[in-house]
Amino acid sequence: MKNGRLINKQAIQLILGLYVLFMFLFVNIKQCYGKNINNDEYVKGVDIYKAIVIDAGSTGTRIHIYNYHIVDDEKGNIKIYIPSINYRTTPGLVYILNRYFSGEKEDFHNYFKNIKSFIYDNVEEQKRFNTIILFRASGGFRLLSINESEKYMNFLKNYFFTHFNEFLLIDDLLVNVLSGKEEAILSFVSIYALLQNFNPSPLIFTDNDINEGKQNDVNNDDNNDDNNNDDNNNHNNNDHNDDNNDDNNDHNNNDHNDHNNNNNDSDNTIGVLELGGATAQIVIKVPLSKMNDDIVNLFNYQHKEKKKNSIIEENYKNKNIVKINLFNQDIFLYCKSYLVLGRQNAMKTYLHYILHKHKEIDQNNKFIEMACFPKNFKFHINNLYKTSIEEDLLEYDGNTKINDDEYIGVGIGNINMCRQEIQTILDYAQIDDLPFKIKKFIKLYGIENFHHFAVDILNIAESFNPISLNTHMYLEKAQEVCPLTIEEIRKVVRPESNIEKAQTSCFGLIFLYEFMRYILKIDKSILFYSTNYINKTSITWTIAVLLMEIPKIVNLIRKNEKIKSFYSDEL
Repeated sequence: MKNGRLINKQAIQLILGLYVLFMFLFVNIKQCYGKNINNDEYVKGVDIYKAIVIDAGSTGTRIHIYNYHIVDDEKGNIKIYIPSINYRTTPGLVYILNRYFSGEKEDFHNYFKNIKSFIYDNVEEQKRFNTIILFRASGGFRLLSINESEKYMNFLKNYFFTHFNEFLLIDDLLVNVLSGKEEAILSFVSIYALLQNFNPSPLIFTDNDINEGKQNDVNNDDNNDDNNNDDNNNHNNNDHNDDNNDDNNDHNNNDHNDHNNNNNDSDNTIGVLELGGATAQIVIKVPLSKMNDDIVNLFNYQHKEKKKNSIIEENYKNKNIVKINLFNQDIFLYCKSYLVLGRQNAMKTYLHYILHKHKEIDQNNKFIEMACFPKNFKFHINNLYKTSIEEDLLEYDGNTKINDDEYIGVGIGNINMCRQEIQTILDYAQIDDLPFKIKKFIKLYGIENFHHFAVDILNIAESFNPISLNTHMYLEKAQEVCPLTIEEIRKVVRPESNIEKAQTSCFGLIFLYEFMRYILKIDKSILFYSTNYINKTSITWTIAVLLMEIPKIVNLIRKNEKIKSFYSDEL
């Protein structure tokens, strides 16, 4: 009996020991699950949710599917896993809807068939009930009349409720057209988050290469700044006597501090210049501690009533100053959007302007000289009154019949005339003055077309991180390419760039350069960062959409989860 009791006792001890060991391993596995690359916390047994943000831009639609988890049920704080998985389809949805309501419906059905396939392939069936869809339309939809925009939005909302009813669809949040100001703020918040200027960061980077290479990227970026400043100083001292970028050591110190200390204005004061196809936006964080003397009527700051559930508050005295509150931080922003100054939209305006001048002189001549297009490049001028934005120019082959309402543009590549004509357009645009001076500690990021032209036309290698440039580089490249033919331009730009970039290279370069001069009120070259990536992650304002919208519905998501779990248990 003693031996039997001894064996039983040893067996029980062995079982208990194994149980403790398994529990220890289980807890450690859970603790290590989902470790944040910022090394500031562990994600312990969290529920991972999905969210879909659809960015309906002027030239295409991109669908982003994000993973996220809820950090704080009470405050609604979330952590978003970066990057998203995404899919892009072209052309812009406005173009497709215009055709749909003109009776050509097949394109629309094919368009959304591809979108639906992507979404259903990447969101598991059991997760769809709690996966919110947020459709946000930008510049192309703002070109529509109010009645037409509302018609399209109601149609799309009904379409989602009919064909995507397995998902979490909330009437007030499902389909919205962003104002220019909202789009600018979303871009700012997304870049601010990707730079990890929020503390704690609301993002978790799932690409380990980003974390491992981050310090090297920072050091390389600082070295690039040093080199760029040296080159820029030589260029400016020789040609432009530019004193706006002096004291480059201070600039580099600020860059270095940018990645190490987020408490000072000089470390996280950024501005974003966004130039898309239809609209252009500028948004700059107002650094109160350093720029009080420059801000007009700062102490008269008053707020409007906020829109329902909006974190954006506007200013009575200066409509371009807004306040946002995120993660218990008040951030004041200078924010302005220009509906007609997207690159393709501005080019339409330019063609209207030249066509109008031509008709005053000779209505019968169908061929019009165009200073801002490559030498001897001939193209059709039509569809100027359509609200959709098309990218490619249709080249004239010399034989096609010219319709009564159609003209042929003939490029002459005259850079001086081109600058004068674009300046006239910008004069009429009535660009607002900044309420403060652009100072060198403000890190400016030029995105969208600023970066497309840096890579495709300036032929700068893509680094998937911000590239330090100076504003004058666009003008210098224009001086090189404007007098050339299309064939000659193709030899001096990035070989993989599409034909549209070569066709519009002269106009695009001059417009980008003059736009920055007018917006920033500068006559001398200044440094800025060209990028569509931060930490090797594509910049997209859809990140900010989640940060602003998901906290409002955290309770609903948790409630849905409990209801689903209850019925699953019952079954």
